[in-house]
Amino acid sequence: MKGKICCFIGDSKIPFEDYENISERVREETVKLIKKGYKNFCTGAETGFDILVALNIFRLRLEHPEIRLILVLPYRYKAKTGQRNDREIYTEIRVRNFNIEDADYVKYTSDNHNRGCIFKRNQYLADNSSTCVCYQRYEKGGIAYAVKYAKRQGVDVINIANVI
Repeated sequence: MKGKICCFIGDSKIPFEDYENISERVREETVKLIKKGYKNFCTGAETGFDILVALNIFRLRLEHPEIRLILVLPYRYKAKTGQRNDREIYTEIRVRNFNIEDADYVKYTSDNHNRGCIFKRNQYLADNSSTCVCYQRYEKGGIAYAVKYAKRQGVDVINIANVI
């Protein structure tokens, strides 16, 4: 048994009109899990769903100081790839009055960007969780693949997108 650990996997793009609803659903599901004894919550720190989750966990820690936020990042040196780098993503968190340093633990699954690093990060999330709260809107793509992988590992999956 993997213990009572919950991971979050979801799309980097949340439609603006759905943001508040998805945020509320994340909060509701997280509170339900806290009541069931879950204390460790893992997510990435990418834009979209991951940031929304981190912000909710930060807020919930004010009411539930026993819970922990674990950030699982796919690689250390994002700045070398031309994508948004860690600093830009973390600034997005800081703008909302939270600091990346507020995470209880940060885990890197690769040292550098490589072809499979995002998949490796998602595998780590599923392999180390008993429940996955996901925001999956499509039957194909990286999120769908990660959710299927989690299910194959025996992880309970809760899709808050209510689309599929």
